[in-house]
Amino acid sequence: MVTQKKFFKCNSCGLEQNLDQSVHIKLKYCVSCYNKEQIHRESMRKINMYIALLKEKNKYSKIRRQKIQDIIRINELILPLTIFQLEDGEVLDYLHESRRNAFKSGLKQITEKYNLSLNPDIITHELINKLEPIWKFRRVPTSQKLDERLSPLDPFIDKPIKEKQLFFKDIKKAITMPYFTKVKGKYLIKQMAPFKFKDSYILKTIKTYRKAIEKAATQPEQFRRFLKALGMNCQFQTIDDRLKLGIQEYARDVSEDQIKILTNRMISEIDQAENSFLIPNIAKHIMDNHERLFEKWFCYILPFDKSRFMSVQAKTGSRTDFVVRLQYHFRKYELKMIYDALWESSEYLVRAKTEQKLAKIKKDSSLAPEQKKLKIAKALERLEKNLAADKLQQTREQNAKGSPMVARFLLLNSEKAFNMVLDKIIRYHYKRLNLTTPVSYITNVLESGAEEKKGELKAFYMIQSREW
Repeated sequence: MVTQKKFFKCNSCGLEQNLDQSVHIKLKYCVSCYNKEQIHRESMRKINMYIALLKEKNKYSKIRRQKIQDIIRINELILPLTIFQLEDGEVLDYLHESRRNAFKSGLKQITEKYNLSLNPDIITHELINKLEPIWKFRRVPTSQKLDERLSPLDPFIDKPIKEKQLFFKDIKKAITMPYFTKVKGKYLIKQMAPFKFKDSYILKTIKTYRKAIEKAATQPEQFRRFLKALGMNCQFQTIDDRLKLGIQEYARDVSEDQIKILTNRMISEIDQAENSFLIPNIAKHIMDNHERLFEKWFCYILPFDKSRFMSVQAKTGSRTDFVVRLQYHFRKYELKMIYDALWESSEYLVRAKTEQKLAKIKKDSSLAPEQKKLKIAKALERLEKNLAADKLQQTREQNAKGSPMVARFLLLNSEKAFNMVLDKIIRYHYKRLNLTTPVSYITNVLESGAEEKKGELKAFYMIQSREW
């Protein structure tokens, strides 16, 4: 008995393919497009980090913005390869080959209509360059200019073309280069003209920006930006969970899409593992996948180095509660960055503490208006003294000495920040079961420790994360 093959049409590239080429039996999405999507996401992550760095330095000019958009488009043209994998000449080779394929495909579409004698081997890079002037006309040119521009195609034409203006429109419409891009949250194959970028421009732009983009995406650079953001937003204060909230704000700012993907994937995997009218075994899923999940959170969404991060000894306490040991080895350069961040954020800290004190005074209903004015005046006077050069210098030195302790707090509060993902999962199931009780995850420290050696720090926390 012959088994009948099943086919599907990919929602991204539009090609009809065998069902075994689908990423999932229920998804109309082919493996090739899925792989391109993952590579595109990683490339855009690097480029967005570079854009953030330019904005931080106030250097994201209109010219740079356009050149970066061009780099994105060039990268999309050569997927699943990227400009970060290839040498300059190799990028051009792939673009030339893509352009050649576009000409072969486009001319093939109009072969029958215009009696073209098409031999794909004759379509060379030299011939394509001779036809480039066709794409410089926005409107249909005169008959004389058309004859000049179309003359390289004479060897392919068996009979003279009478309607050359129509042929001009058809050839421009048929010959386009495909690129894989994201449009309104969906990945699609779009088309563009084959001569949008000149070879010299491509080489110059890639040489100018590629190394800078790759450097911006390195772990040390991302760790520096992470610390700078925390220094400005929460000054590394742990009171009232300010450090945890600052880390969550940073994560949403740089990787909101990745947080959504991680959350939705966890919900989907938990649902597939267990379909019941109870809260599913969230803890078991985390125990079975803790290395992958925490590596994604700490080393992809947050800027910790995955070669020095570990999650071990995971176990469950209930269907929702789990225990895990998290450890990280801080290098000298990371501790130096923390020292510098504490030094630089000292002024922000002095101002923030004063603002917090002023807010408490204003909310204190037991104080009479005159008492409030007096306390506010004293707080502002104290702020002025604390911002004096010599006093601020002492504060900076004192704060910076706490870098090893702050390093440990970064590790712990980064785990606490992960509760934003767990909260969405547990609340999703509460809503599904029509439970109205407020719920969230909290973190308890069961054991902690640190070892300083040769200017480096090895820190660990054994934590319990539980439903509250």
